[in-house]
Amino acid sequence: MAEADFFWTGQSEAVESFAEGIAVGEILRRATICFVATAVMLTALPVAATDTPRAMWVWDEPSQAIVDFSTARGIDRVFLHVAPGFSSNPAVDSFLTSAHSQGIEVYALAGDPSWAKRSRPFLNWVDEVVSHGGFDGLAPDIEPYALSDWNNKKRRSRLISRYLDGLEDANARAGALPLIPAVPFWWDEPEFALEGSLLIDEVLSRVDGIAVMAYRDTAQGSNGIITLAGYEVAAGSAAGKSVTIGVETAPNTYDHVTFYEEGNGAMEAVLAEVVGQWGTYSGYWGNAIHHYGSYVGLKP
Repeated sequence: MAEADFFWTGQSEAVESFAEGIAVGEILRRATICFVATAVMLTALPVAATDTPRAMWVWDEPSQAIVDFSTARGIDRVFLHVAPGFSSNPAVDSFLTSAHSQGIEVYALAGDPSWAKRSRPFLNWVDEVVSHGGFDGLAPDIEPYALSDWNNKKRRSRLISRYLDGLEDANARAGALPLIPAVPFWWDEPEFALEGSLLIDEVLSRVDGIAVMAYRDTAQGSNGIITLAGYEVAAGSAAGKSVTIGVETAPNTYDHVTFYEEGNGAMEAVLAEVVGQWGTYSGYWGNAIHHYGSYVGLKP
């Protein structure tokens, strides 16, 4: 399965059932989280309201067309897919030079669920990014829940521990380059806690920031972006870590996961609501669009 195929937040049966609708008990639990998140946010130091930064995931081969599109759409940061061994591809260096000339940051993007079980390929890729130079950060997309081990509680605990160890080692190897992994919005669920600590808190303690795949096509409501990612923004603000809110534009089995049907105008309206909710808080970096290949053709 290609990386982009499992990039949305639901692979296991448990995740798919979650995507279909949140149970009443879950709604109440998330309402409690939002209350706590609001309390944390009120103690967070606000920052001046400015133009909200925007990122974009890119799985395509690097090209000038992507740079031009990014410039036209006000993209400040590109998560550029560079698979292990990318250093021999001259298009990568051309992209870095062109993007930087337009003031666009470029984060290296790669990942595979197997990297959660065996971190050596992950760490080798980090080393390649660092030694190659030119990148502004790393944006690994590992998604360990795509593995069968995730569906067994005991094996899942071991898998999560290895994943967290890999993130910690990767961050150490990255040096000054920020490490911002993609994470699903549901890692604040108690079901996935590790020794009483929420998985998302464990991730935040090991990295510089997170890109939350908050893949919904509404901002408000119990199944909207603001509710589903509220804890992540609050926790990031409290921990001094950046939180990027990601939305989807590619076709998906579940219509409420993507803006593919609604189009760009609807997406911009929802993102404006998201900015209105979190725009003054220190942990909120901005929004990210997944991904160039579908965003470029998104209807108005």
